Amino acid sequence: MPRGRPPRNAAAAPQAGLRRGTNARAPLPFNHKLVLNQWLLGLFGVERFDQLAEHLRDEALEGLDEKNIHRFHHALCLHMPADKHPELPDALLLEYDQAIVSVTQRLNDRRLTRGEPPIIWKYF
Repeated sequence: MPRGRPPRNAAAAPQAGLRRGTNARAPLPFNHKLVLNQWLLGLFGVERFDQLAEHLRDEALEGLDEKNIHRFHHALCLHMPADKHPELPDALLLEYDQAIVSVTQRLNDRRLTRGEPPIIWKYF
């Protein structure tokens, strides 16, 4: 038995299994609907997030090195050569990384003052 309130006008309710409109194409998978996601993956020259993340999952990559650069940045540059993503040269990725480090350090200073744990970024 169906749950919920029955429609007021049963004749106006669409029949089960029929789609509204004339578009009979199969629906796109959810990850194909994410335009920004697809654009970002394209910048790195990959089709799926798993391809990008496969070298970033190691927990040893979390945190910063002695020069305050994320270990993720080093792994990304090592495993994703610049010729695969010419729109994102290593120098630009380093600039983005340093912006993230700067903001994270400000946030963590406030968190530590309040006795809260610091933010440690994950690859995802």
